[in-house]
Amino acid sequence: MKQEFFRRAEQIAGFGFWELRLDEKRFEVSANARRIYGLSPDAPLTMTDIQRIPLPEFRPILDQALSELISGEKPYNVEFKIRRPCDQKIAVIHSEAEYDARTHSVLGVISDITRRHQAEEEIRRSEEKYRLLFNSISDAIYFHEIGDDGRGGFVEVNDGACKLMGYTREEFLLLSPKVLDDPNELTDAEVVKQKLRHDGHVVFERIHVTKDGRRVPVEISSQTVTQDGRTLYLSVVRDITERKTMESRLLQAAEQWRATFDAITTPVSIQDKNYRILRVNQAFAQAMKMTPGELIGKTCYEVSHGTSEPVHSCPHRKTLETGQAAEVEIHNAEKGTYTMVSTYPMFGPDGEVIASVHITQDVTERRRMQEQLMVTNRLASVGELAAGVAHEINNPLTGILGFSELLLESALPDNIRKDVEIIHSEARRSAEIIKNLLVFARRHNPVKELLNVNEVIQRVLALRAYDTKLNNIEVIPHLDPDLPEITADAFQLQQVFLNIVINAEFFMLKAHQRGTLTITTSYDKKNDWVRIVITDDGPGIAPENLDRLFDPFFTTKEVDQGTGLGLSISHGVIKQHGGAIRAENQSGGGASFIIELPRLAPAADRPE
Repeated sequence: MKQEFFRRAEQIAGFGFWELRLDEKRFEVSANARRIYGLSPDAPLTMTDIQRIPLPEFRPILDQALSELISGEKPYNVEFKIRRPCDQKIAVIHSEAEYDARTHSVLGVISDITRRHQAEEEIRRSEEKYRLLFNSISDAIYFHEIGDDGRGGFVEVNDGACKLMGYTREEFLLLSPKVLDDPNELTDAEVVKQKLRHDGHVVFERIHVTKDGRRVPVEISSQTVTQDGRTLYLSVVRDITERKTMESRLLQAAEQWRATFDAITTPVSIQDKNYRILRVNQAFAQAMKMTPGELIGKTCYEVSHGTSEPVHSCPHRKTLETGQAAEVEIHNAEKGTYTMVSTYPMFGPDGEVIASVHITQDVTERRRMQEQLMVTNRLASVGELAAGVAHEINNPLTGILGFSELLLESALPDNIRKDVEIIHSEARRSAEIIKNLLVFARRHNPVKELLNVNEVIQRVLALRAYDTKLNNIEVIPHLDPDLPEITADAFQLQQVFLNIVINAEFFMLKAHQRGTLTITTSYDKKNDWVRIVITDDGPGIAPENLDRLFDPFFTTKEVDQGTGLGLSISHGVIKQHGGAIRAENQSGGGASFIIELPRLAPAADRPE
């Protein structure tokens, strides 16, 4: 009954019994022990079998353990491997035994722990893999606690953490996570803890301070884990120094680009495929009299043309269709301006045009210069023609003037004398026109010499004295007696002053059949030039004509009352003398012509 109990017990428990009778040199094992050893149920056993069953490398270990058990030095508790004869498989055996000195025998228990050993080996290998993986990750990894005071402690760290922060693993395990934080950082640990409790995961940035005091920007990704019934935090910490440096450079580059973009004085904008404005510079916003915020999102045709759809000549449309730069010139007849709009394509990753850069340039001045060049070329041809014609006409005019003067010296009836006087007067007028044409054609050879501008003005006034008196025009001269001499051509200056005076007389008489002409000279020591101001009390100059006043052939006089060359010639003369001429309207009515001439002529024009 007792043997049956032990048999069933060992089957249920999965272990077997063995007994070694030293005096009788017998080795006995239970049925379950035979199964564990891989022995047949009825195979006879001897004393030597206890040495034969284990693999050779374990036999010395068993001998020593048995010897130490008998001598009382150590308890018998060993693990060894066997090869089961029945299936030739290796098994791991665990055996415990006690020595009975009274019977001089050893009674032991054995169990097959092969599966447990395999499981432990698998766990060991898994832990080793985990350890290798844990330490091969370049990011720092912390397992740590956070106490109510925000401190806590580290439970485990990887090699990446040691490398990043400069502490050994042993030093880490003695630190509080709080030690790593920069005290100047204001990241609230309680906020992080609450988010962890609520979401179980949080990502944030901080500055960590290394063992040697370096400040390292890091990105921390933390989550809660449970281990042995306690809550820990797994934090993966990444050094983002390079990323922060790159972000800083990108921000700096963006700021530099933005500053450059806004510093460009030419209006520039960027429009997408739907004609919507994505970005504008300050010059564009100022030109539109809006803020950049008000412009962004609007369509370019809405802003520029006030239309609900793109205009036919839109260069943006051409750029979208062709992928090429395009431009169009827009003329505003009301303002008299010309604008060049150029578009340049912007491509996406697939090579498709996704937007275009618009550059708007005011080319009014350029167009005027082009027109002026055309007029200049035309005038050059006209001048050549005028010079030739003038010389041809001068010959018969000389005869007319000479013979008419001879006739006037003889005794003529009154009615004939009047006709001859008209012939003589018209011939002189024609000769004056010819002389102007020759000046315009640059056939007069200027002779620059030291002269007093006051004297030139007085000669002009003397020439016009009869006409001004006849036309009830009062002349008020304010001539500076201390005016220094200048280097100039007296004949050319006389022509300039005469043209301006005659024009002033014409418009004063036209306005109110009388007038007041004021001529003032002065010396500007600071700029070293002589200033001449000729002011009338006529109707003034229309504002739209001020910029065109000195253009060749431009005149506001009626047909046959002016050629439009007088002021153009005057402008050229003053420019040749290194001076400046301009016209201004007076607040009380009338107009002033201001002429400024350098005291010394340009070096190339000075007399030897």
